[in-house]
Amino acid sequence: RAQVIGYLSGTLFAVGWWLFFDGVAFSASHGLPVPIRPEDWLPGVFSTLSLILVNLISKDHINATEFTYGDDHVATKARACAFLGAVMALSSLGGSIAIMVFKYILPGYHGNDFWFAICLVAQNALIFVSSMVLWFGRN
Repeated sequence: RAQVIGYLSGTLFAVGWWLFFDGVAFSASHGLPVPIRPEDWLPGVFSTLSLILVNLISKDHINATEFTYGDDHVATKARACAFLGAVMALSSLGGSIAIMVFKYILPGYHGNDFWFAICLVAQNALIFVSSMVLWFGRN
């Protein structure tokens, strides 16, 4: 079961980044009116960091007592890291939606001009789902 969960999560993660790079390549090759800038990369990078942060924490640490690991507040620290990772993931997803709205929807782009925005939101949604599949699947 754990192996299948790992493969599924990895596939979702890879498809997310593949879609992003497809959007970048499509934008570059078709000379679209909206350039790809550094802020377009940030949601995916932070989504990836949140996946790593959330999945470094085991469920045992979150449910630990003060006597389990011989350190005070292990569970509190683990919960804080998990919360930070979840906030990063949701902020990245929200950031990609904000980029789509402000750079593509409000100016009125559609069709091929809109493809990168779709790729950006899909990338972050897939990385978020990948993180949750891995977290809930292995715990």
